[in-house]
Amino acid sequence: MGEYRNGKVIQDASLTNTGGTATLGGLIGDVANSSLATRTQLVQNNLGISADSSHHIAVTCDLGLLLWNTDDPHEVFTVTGLVRVRLWQICTEDVAGAGASIQYGYAGATNGFIASTAAADLDIGELWYDATPTTVIDATATCMIFDYVINGLDIGYEITGAAMTDGILVFHCVWEPLEAGATVVAGPGTTL
Repeated sequence: MGEYRNGKVIQDASLTNTGGTATLGGLIGDVANSSLATRTQLVQNNLGISADSSHHIAVTCDLGLLLWNTDDPHEVFTVTGLVRVRLWQICTEDVAGAGASIQYGYAGATNGFIASTAAADLDIGELWYDATPTTVIDATATCMIFDYVINGLDIGYEITGAAMTDGILVFHCVWEPLEAGATVVAGPGTTL
């Protein structure tokens, strides 16, 4: 049966499941007891990784500045509690530093994501997902967007060998809490 509005019959519409057990209600929960923001975030999280996500953070590290370029570990993202993170890194200005290398990971394993990479190997436009960056384009099967569950370990990089002298790296993170109160925020650049 339909409803009659403005001289037209409006037909009832319903979604049907054609094979599987997932329902929209199952994905977004009790609509009457959840906020629009919560439902929107759940939909965004299930659509995939995007800089448009409300939980996207981009940290720009200028390796020409003392805050980011010293021969030390640097905190890029501060993690509180249990979260899922999806991470990708882009070089937006050639990196330089005679004898300097950089690795990416988390507190206790600063090479946990990317092993030591020579500063001179990071050039403008390159995607940094391994120790030998060479490309501005790659297949998603090859180009790694790191997808981890992490519990309270801050994320960052370590410069070894010498200080960097130039270059810009942009670190991206899309995160979602896996427990109440869990968050990820931009790190201060200080020691990881």
